[in-house]
Amino acid sequence: MHRDDAGVGRIVLGDPVPMFAAPLIGEGSFNLSVAAGRWIVLSFLGSPADPRGEIELAEIFKSAHVFDEDRIVFYGIFSAPPADPAPYLARTSAAVSFLADYDGAISRAFGAAAMPRTIYSIRCCGPLPASASITPTATRRPCAMCSRACRQWTIRLAFR
Repeated sequence: MHRDDAGVGRIVLGDPVPMFAAPLIGEGSFNLSVAAGRWIVLSFLGSPADPRGEIELAEIFKSAHVFDEDRIVFYGIFSAPPADPAPYLARTSAAVSFLADYDGAISRAFGAAAMPRTIYSIRCCGPLPASASITPTATRRPCAMCSRACRQWTIRLAFR
């Protein structure tokens, strides 16, 4: 993570991905380690009351056809509980989930101070799906971490 002039941390390409667990909006919980081998899209949406989060979701869901539980999964992360979780539960599937980060720990770990902020990340050296049109700067080259820790997750793709 790199710090800007104000000392605010911001994760950048090549940084290790902070591992985390979080409750799901609705029922259950999520642990990033269970998503091993998949492409992960994390979208820090802020408060559900902020319309910018809905705008970000609408933009992401234009490419919803690429989300697949075995290849590319999406996690929307909220910093406050939704007044009505029904619209988010209706969008939930094996490839799309919404997480609660009400204490802000996950957002801070990823340097997502300004929201919404979407991060595309993958497991190190994972294959690039041909349908990954939402990731225009993706690379098929192995990351620099491979020689030391091939199971390390790193930020490999573009930020929004």
